[in-house]
Amino acid sequence: MNIDIVGMMLEAIGTICIAIAALSVNRQFLNEHRIDSKVLRTMRYEQIIGIVGIFFVISGFFLQIVVKA
Repeated sequence: MNIDIVGMMLEAIGTICIAIAALSVNRQFLNEHRIDSKVLRTMRYEQIIGIVGIFFVISGFFLQIVVKA
């Protein structure tokens, strides 16, 4: 597989992970109307997904830079 394609895929997956993390916490909070242990657990999980997403975006960016150079 071409490294440029891998870079684009990682960037896309990372962007989707960050979007899912942001939307899930907001939806959970709107449904519960309060912050309890379930909401906090979801926030921690979504925080991890967001961090992984950021890692994918950065990795994809650097892979694309390496291919272009």
